[in-house]
Amino acid sequence: SLKMSTKPVLTSVILDPDTAAEALAEIGAGAAGDYMIVADAGTYSGWSIIFNSVGMATLDPKTKTIEITYAANTPVASTTLYAGASTATLTAYAMQITHTDDNGKIRRLELFSVDANSGGFVFSFKGANEEGLEEMPLTFMAKLDTSLTSGRQLMAWTVETNAS
Repeated sequence: SLKMSTKPVLTSVILDPDTAAEALAEIGAGAAGDYMIVADAGTYSGWSIIFNSVGMATLDPKTKTIEITYAANTPVASTTLYAGASTATLTAYAMQITHTDDNGKIRRLELFSVDANSGGFVFSFKGANEEGLEEMPLTFMAKLDTSLTSGRQLMAWTVETNAS
């Protein structure tokens, strides 16, 4: 579950490792193969693997286990923000909120320039004996980013649907 800036390197991809153990080959430039790795902004890592079941021997990949072994890959660097002073001045920032439904379809709201409202970050951590997700209500004010194209300066709303 690491975000990768470059295509991840795999050591091996094996179909049905517990019984038949068929090694799968990556589809290369002009070469036949069983899978390929593609950039996918809709995934946590930024990459997806697509399988070409036609090229696989007699095993049905939809009903078998696929074992993927990763080589040493370098994730995107991260930044940790610390807070603790009695006051802090925040500059405008971009905000993206993404929801993925049970079918893997996304709803994404991107706000290009956002200021936090006073008291805009509320940290409501649950007690050790409470179940459920931690919640962090946010209040903010979105404003136009005039460096962007007119008519596209406030937000973008993306909704994935099934292609028809």
